[in-house]
Amino acid sequence: VLNENALNAEQKYLFDSLGYLIIPNALTRSQIDRLKTTLRRPAEQWDAPSEKSDGPLHWDPIWRDLLDLPTLSPILEALIGDHELMDRRIANAAAREPLPSYRLDHINIHTDHGEGFAG
Repeated sequence: VLNENALNAEQKYLFDSLGYLIIPNALTRSQIDRLKTTLRRPAEQWDAPSEKSDGPLHWDPIWRDLLDLPTLSPILEALIGDHELMDRRIANAAAREPLPSYRLDHINIHTDHGEGFAG
C-alpha cells in the first residue's frame, strides 16, 4: 500500500538533489553478517554453474531478498512506483496486499537466464 509518509520533505529533497538516500537501519545486523559471510566465499563465482545457480544473485538467497526489503519497499514505491497502477492494484487486491508497482527484479534478475532485458 502506498505510504505517502515513507519519506519526509528533507529526504525527498536530498534524493532529488543527490540521487541517493542513506537509510539508517535498513538492514539488520544479522542480514549484514550473512551478506559478509557470502562475500568470504569468492571462489564460488568460478565454480561450474548448476541448473539453478549461475550468477551472483543466485549464490545465496539473502541477495535476492534485498530486492524486496520490507524497510525499503515503501520508499521505493514512493520514489519510483507507478501510483496509478498501485491504486488499481489496491482496488482489485481483495484480502491480499498488492505487489509493489516498481518491481525492479522483473527487469534485471533473470538476465543471466536469457529472460528479461539484457541492456
